[in-house]
Amino acid sequence: MESKGELLLDLYVEDIVDPRPMTSGEDVFDSLEYYLQLSVVGLASDSRYNALQPIVAEAQTDLELDVLLRERLILP
Repeated sequence: MESKGELLLDLYVEDIVDPRPMTSGEDVFDSLEYYLQLSVVGLASDSRYNALQPIVAEAQTDLELDVLLRERLILP
């Protein structure tokens, strides 16, 4: 059974929009800039911040959630 934190993480990650795939001939720096802008806009959103805050707080005391947070959100 999933913990409350795991459920929140699942919902948070599910809501993330994947960046568009890089096309043949596209400049890698343009693609990176697009991805970073998308990430900053997403993280600057109050609703995204408010959704992430309890997940990170829960991960402070839940080792399994801490590992999942790193694997599913931070490392990718």
